[in-house]
This record gives sequence, C-alpha cells and structure tokens, in this order.
Amino acid sequence: NRRMVGSISIDESMPGGGSISGQANCIFDDDGWYFVCGGQVTMPSNPYVTSVSLALLFGDYPIANEQPVKDVFTEYSYDGSLPDAFANNISGFYFDGKIEMPIPYVPNFEMDFVVVSVEFEAGITAGFQLGMNFTEALNTYYTGLDASIHVHAGVGQSLIWGCAGVNFDANVGL
Repeated sequence: NRRMVGSISIDESMPGGGSISGQANCIFDDDGWYFVCGGQVTMPSNPYVTSVSLALLFGDYPIANEQPVKDVFTEYSYDGSLPDAFANNISGFYFDGKIEMPIPYVPNFEMDFVVVSVEFEAGITAGFQLGMNFTEALNTYYTGLDASIHVHAGVGQSLIWGCAGVNFDANVGL
C-alpha cells in the first residue's frame, strides 16, 4: 500500500496520586504525511494546577477522514475539536492546550452525613491555540485564548423509601 503508519500510547500513574496519559500517531503515504499527538498530566494534590493537556498536529495531509486526529483533539484540546479551517486538510501545524486549576481560597468538598450528602466544586479552565495552515484555497493564521469558570453545588438525601437531590451547575466563558 506504500504507507507507513505508527502509533504509541501511554497511561501511567505517578507518585503522589497524579497520572500521565497520551497518544501519538503518524502516517506517511502518497497523499502526504501527518503527525498528531496529545497528552494530559493530572496533579490532584497540586494546589495550583490540577491538570494540563495539549494536542499537536503537524503535516501536509487530507485529514477529514482520519479518526486518530479527531480522537486526539476530542480528548486533549480545550474545545474538543479542530477549528473549521483545519478540519479537512492540514498543511502546517496546529496546537491546542488547556490548563485546569482550582479557584484560589474557594474549597472544593464532598461530605456524606449518612442521610444527606453535600458537594461543592469550583474551578477555572484556560485554553490556548496557535496554528498556521497553508492550503491551496486559503492561508490561515490562527491564535486564541479561552477561559471559563465552572461551579457545581449539590445536596442529596437518601432514605429507605426514596432519594431526592438538587444540583446547580454554572459555566461562564470568555
């Protein structure tokens, strides 16, 4: 088939309760080449950053039907997909990453009082993007910054004859 395909994945636990996971894929054939990779590091005991992830794509290839590219950007990018200008053909590069962190001085907690449980979580997610795509139809230069704050609160009750609960979720993005 005159095609070379490569892939690798990693999913490891780190000392202190964190983890590192990722995958990389590449193709070289008559249509061109691409290299895509993504990874995430989680640090639940870090008071400043809970996770960092990054998705990278380099190449000169028609990627519209390439599932490995979609999978990497679904899992590791801020928005979960490639922008429209990069979704069908890549002839350049595109990076997309995100950082998740707790809101300073706002505690996250979950408590269970046998009959009633209470939970509260608040966090900040920041994203960044950078790319250049030099296709025959149009040259695209892409950069972006994103940020969002999410808040989740919930109260639940569990009795022998039934359960009830109330949840509140809010997201504000920029």
